[in-house]
Amino acid sequence: MFLKEGSVVTFRSGPWNGLRFSGMPNLKPNSIYTFHFVLNQKEIYYTYELINSSVVTRMVLSPNGVLQRYTWIDRRQGWLLYLTAQMDNCDRYALCGAYGSCDIDNSPACGCLKGFVPKHPNDWNVADWSGGCVRRTQLNCQNGDGFLKYPGVKLPDTQESWFNMTMNLKECKMKCLKNCNCTAYANSDIRNGGSGCVLWFGNLIDIREYNENGQDLYVRMAASELEEYESSNQKKLVKIIVIPIGLAGLILLVIFVILHVLKRKRLKKKAPLGEVTMGHNPERDHTNESEKEDLELPVFDFDTIAEATDNFSSSNKLGQGGFGPVYKGVLRGGQEIAVKRLSKNSRQGLDEFKNEVLCIAKLQHRNLVKLLGCCIQYEEKMLIYEYMPNKSLNSFIFGLALLKP
Repeated sequence: MFLKEGSVVTFRSGPWNGLRFSGMPNLKPNSIYTFHFVLNQKEIYYTYELINSSVVTRMVLSPNGVLQRYTWIDRRQGWLLYLTAQMDNCDRYALCGAYGSCDIDNSPACGCLKGFVPKHPNDWNVADWSGGCVRRTQLNCQNGDGFLKYPGVKLPDTQESWFNMTMNLKECKMKCLKNCNCTAYANSDIRNGGSGCVLWFGNLIDIREYNENGQDLYVRMAASELEEYESSNQKKLVKIIVIPIGLAGLILLVIFVILHVLKRKRLKKKAPLGEVTMGHNPERDHTNESEKEDLELPVFDFDTIAEATDNFSSSNKLGQGGFGPVYKGVLRGGQEIAVKRLSKNSRQGLDEFKNEVLCIAKLQHRNLVKLLGCCIQYEEKMLIYEYMPNKSLNSFIFGLALLKP
């Protein structure tokens, strides 16, 4: 269906696709009227009839060439606009010229099909798109031309076309490839997965894009253009996949770090200094304040001890006792230490360990190796001594004489 102003075409409905005219996506089954399209070797016609004879409706062609359908509303005592053939500026015939496509959601609305460039770029800069587009790479019929799919479009003007109602889409493609003048193909009927064939020859005119109820069009392209397009799509696909995965990984890493920090803080809170040095033994509640100050010991962080002993390296192991291994270590300040690490298999509990710390602290002797502190973290219990390269009295009191030199 065409609308003309004199000899100039102003609107084209597009070919019938089995459900509706290709250029009228708003023409759908409704409760007011039904419509039929008949196409055979003898005749072509379109009819419609009211479903409810009590409904009053009229179709109007306005002075400016807009086709409209109205229905009468008794409650309002007036006509209600029900359907307009021309919805927006993209319905103007051939607005974007040959090989141009109109998308009302874009600004500017007109653009060239992929692999095409404006024929007159300066005109396009001032919103005159009538000159259309030309191929960036010319077709080579003998050198592997292919087709690029454009989904959801209004099919081009069919004045220079050929159709067959019995062919399938694959046969349609092969038919087009065999004819060097064939520029595009599509199904003529979109019902039941698609059937029939429409071939276009010459320029493709009056294409527009729809968000819904459009049709698939396959445009002939040079092999080099198809390779470039596929390469571009692969890069976009990689970005679509890699960027979200990278962001997800970064988020997970941040969450892991936060949880790790919170866990360390919780573990530190479980063993504050006063609790380690004094314990919870009721028999010690009478201890005076000066005695408490004398018994205070530093609490070392597990990571600090692990770093000092090179993660409890076997090369730093001084020996083994019934309580567990002893390691040599060096703090960041350069001080050498000996670390008595309570074996996880030891039966000594937390209270017994605390009592041992208190006992050692109270019995500090000038001839003994000095107790520098302790560590109770990550289910670890350790005593940290001042390291002495030669044996001292503590070897006999605390069993270090059993260790290998």
